[in-house]
Amino acid sequence: MSEQADAPTADSPAGTENRPRVTRCQTCGSRIDPAEWHPVTTATDDDGAFQLYSFCSNECWNDWTAE
Repeated sequence: MSEQADAPTADSPAGTENRPRVTRCQTCGSRIDPAEWHPVTTATDDDGAFQLYSFCSNECWNDWTAE
């Protein structure tokens, strides 16, 4: 399966539109296909920035939330 490049946007850092989108599991580091369903969770970090965490399986999500 080929990886698709991100579409450029007005606020994209220079050069990022040509980088392949690679999502990795927050728990185990496995590659996640962004076109397939996978569990995610969100949080706001100490600076108030929105964070999206992706997981390859419910098991990895459960392990991460148990920490």
